[in-house]
Amino acid sequence: MNTSTQSVTGLTNLKSTKLPLVINKEVVVGTVKYEPDKLVTQYPAVLKGVVYLIESNSKKFTDVGLWSFKQAVKMNSVTCQELIDGYWGSYSDQYVGKEGIQWRHLWKHIDEQRTCGQKPMTYSQMLNDMHRKGLTTESYLQVNEEDTRGNKKWVLK
Repeated sequence: MNTSTQSVTGLTNLKSTKLPLVINKEVVVGTVKYEPDKLVTQYPAVLKGVVYLIESNSKKFTDVGLWSFKQAVKMNSVTCQELIDGYWGSYSDQYVGKEGIQWRHLWKHIDEQRTCGQKPMTYSQMLNDMHRKGLTTESYLQVNEEDTRGNKKWVLK
């Protein structure tokens, strides 16, 4: 019986994906079940699987590197689905060099998912964007975020 597609009253819906796992001291590809919107720190198999994927395409993490990666995931409240999607986005990113996937590459894709690719801009950034794209000020919306001078920021509608 496949429980990954069934919905049971009182239980959450789990997703599953294939990730590297350690079974009998060997790294093998196995199925990992997780809740997409839960923090990845609550699902160590997802975190370890993504770390194994990263290490398979670049050098191995040092102890400090692994600690800092886990801290970055924790401090930025990364969910399971964000980390998995961030990895695959980074894996296919043409700008990831031969040094391999690093936290900054993952974060770029996670942040794009969170903001839908729209970052709040200062007024001068909005003017530059407007002129570059040939738009008018009606194409932008003022948001409730302030810059360092206390001025409201803008996003593209």
